[in-house]
Amino acid sequence: METDHFGPRAANAVLDAAAHVSSSYDRAQLLIALARVMPTDSALVARYREIASHLPSSERGEVESALVR
Repeated sequence: METDHFGPRAANAVLDAAAHVSSSYDRAQLLIALARVMPTDSALVARYREIASHLPSSERGEVESALVR
């Protein structure tokens, strides 16, 4: 995610991976890192939030907050 060419396709790939991470802590950390570089795209944001919705509430709040810029 640390590249100048990080775009919607790469963000979707990270979201694909995040959806399959079984550890809620690791999933949350991945989503937080993604939020810092994620392109502004309504479909990506919706998918991000859908994946975040499966986290426990304690982690979900932190993940949602990271998305707000």
